[in-house]
Amino acid sequence: MVFVPIFLLPTIFLFTAFFWLVFFLAIFFLFLGSCFLTFFFIGLTLLPAGLFVFACFFLVFFLVTIRAVYHSPEYAAKPGPAAGSAALAAQNSSKM
Repeated sequence: MVFVPIFLLPTIFLFTAFFWLVFFLAIFFLFLGSCFLTFFFIGLTLLPAGLFVFACFFLVFFLVTIRAVYHSPEYAAKPGPAAGSAALAAQNSSKM
């Protein structure tokens, strides 16, 4: 009876090592899986927000370009004497 634990010691050691290896790998891959799912769902929810910000960034430049084309000084109506200030009216009357 004294030799039974010594004889079974390598088997118990291998079983314990195998158990801890399986336990470690299971925890490790569960951690990796949870990280992947976290990053995937964060990316899934933040991707539309990022695209919206990107589109708004270029929308500002687009609207400024349209403003520069449609509100350029050469297309602006020239104010008459009644629409301008007194100095503008005096300037227009001196040209006549």
